[in-house]
Amino acid sequence: MIINQEETDKTLFEAISHYIEKKGKITKPTKNLKWLDDKQQDALHGTPPDKINEKGEEIFQRRLYKMFLFEAINDGIKSGILNFNHSYRFRFLEEYLISKNEWASKKEQLLTDAEMTHLTDYKDIIGVLKENLDQLYHQVNDGYNLGLNPHLRFDKANKPIIATPAVEKPDLSRISSYFNPARFVSILDLLADVEKTAPFLHHLGHQSKTHERKRPTPETFFASIIALGCNIGVEKMRNISKGIQVSTLQNTSDWYLSLQALKDANDAIIKMKNGLDLPEIHRNDPNELHTASDGQKILNKKNSLNAAFSYKYPGFDKASVANTAVDERFAMFYSTVIVASAREAVSMVDMHLNNPVIKSTIHSTDTHGSTEVVFGMMHLLGVFFAPRIKDLGSQQLYGFKSKKEYAELDYKLIPDHTINTTLIERYWDDILRVMASLKLGKTTAEQVLKRLNSYSQQNPLQREMKEFGKIIKSSFILKYYDDLALRQSIEKMLSHIELMNRFAKAVFFSNNQEFQVATKEEQEKIIQCRLLLQNAIVLWNYMYLSEILTKVQSQEELEEIMAVIKNSTAVVWHHVNMMGEYDFTKLLINNNLRFDIDKIRAWKYRKAA
Repeated sequence: MIINQEETDKTLFEAISHYIEKKGKITKPTKNLKWLDDKQQDALHGTPPDKINEKGEEIFQRRLYKMFLFEAINDGIKSGILNFNHSYRFRFLEEYLISKNEWASKKEQLLTDAEMTHLTDYKDIIGVLKENLDQLYHQVNDGYNLGLNPHLRFDKANKPIIATPAVEKPDLSRISSYFNPARFVSILDLLADVEKTAPFLHHLGHQSKTHERKRPTPETFFASIIALGCNIGVEKMRNISKGIQVSTLQNTSDWYLSLQALKDANDAIIKMKNGLDLPEIHRNDPNELHTASDGQKILNKKNSLNAAFSYKYPGFDKASVANTAVDERFAMFYSTVIVASAREAVSMVDMHLNNPVIKSTIHSTDTHGSTEVVFGMMHLLGVFFAPRIKDLGSQQLYGFKSKKEYAELDYKLIPDHTINTTLIERYWDDILRVMASLKLGKTTAEQVLKRLNSYSQQNPLQREMKEFGKIIKSSFILKYYDDLALRQSIEKMLSHIELMNRFAKAVFFSNNQEFQVATKEEQEKIIQCRLLLQNAIVLWNYMYLSEILTKVQSQEELEEIMAVIKNSTAVVWHHVNMMGEYDFTKLLINNNLRFDIDKIRAWKYRKAA
């Protein structure tokens, strides 16, 4: 990788250049050692007697110098003082964003294109947030003092504890009974049914249009999708299948199943489902759309850079995490694969950027998916971020007014710190430039957040975005304490995503449910195929239930079935055969023996002399 000299510490750049020039065979250090801290310089020069040569000269400690240099490179990358021109993760932060010059000359047009003109007036934005946060402090505390919130209490240390009555879980047994009369549906037949009603195969085009050859058959496409999505693998699928073009199966997987093509195919299935009336019964509010996401650990036996050990997923094997999003109507509209050691928060914002099929208004996840920066970004995207935060009472609250002002009103829920509005105002234009860069596709939130998080010390951009996010996070926490319906809605959506994870395991059944590939792109292609199979099954289920409803004669029976569907889910899969069929049409026992049983019986092991 080529170092970005302009955006790299000069003394560290000189040391690296010197090391490269000497091909690692360093006989003396560079003259300027400012890239070393005082303790390291003392250690380097504090030479013990046995390191002095016969002439009384100090012998250069090459190994120690190299160790310090490698540490400095590692720390330099993390702190942002060492940047690369062609790195995916470690370029200079500004290179991911709309340039300052372009922003200065085209700001109004860029804000218009990004649909962000309503965010330009900082004073209006902060004024509304200030008034809203103050009202929430009064509302929550007054409600508690008047005994209107029986679920909120405080322990001896005045730490708030909030209870949420359990929400009713989906009645899977009753909904499953509607699918029992049907013969087991082959996943192949199910995909064919979905293709007829929601055509998606036409999105799977050859990646090189100039080299488009004879297009594979639908059966070959289905076989490729099943091979990847069920984790069977293309090679094994070729060996266990009949009636498909074996020679073109690998070619179809490599050249037709691109990530973007699979996303477009998934979107086509979701659009069809969104056009049905029945899925709307699972929507809590016709004017809102609640979505949720969660990560699912997938072990990786390969030597993959996209896998790591993680405290969240303890074990002896490295793992990747498939972070998937679902909406109230059980549409799986986004998924990405990250290393197990990374926070799921890095992909939270990208789920809602330029999504053509799902326009979420509220999004939930667990603690692992929330940070103050994400709270701020989601608010600027127009999505109410509503995570379930572990040990919520230990979270810090912030306010525009001092702690003393609320304490004088005999309030228990009061801010721990005051918002630094000066910092936010000073860098508001930078916040808008970041968000415009994301919305206009200049970069992804994952790239920006990973770069910000890699800094060992917070840089101004991260600090300002975090300060803004503290306002949004504090508002959410207060709402969470006060609004039982909100808490139960969050619990319900997170139970949906847990069900989806079980569903994913049922689809991704082969090879011990472990990745057999190493690269991030290969892993994401597999997960996109899995998503396609899941979305296809959900759409098929909705169509199957809708057809039952079209045949109902009495209103009483109609209301009964609708009540069952409403209180349940369309995520059932016991009626789908994803493992193929056994062929008993051929005589298995014949006169030709595979084994010579007489020789086998007569063979004895004799140890060599």
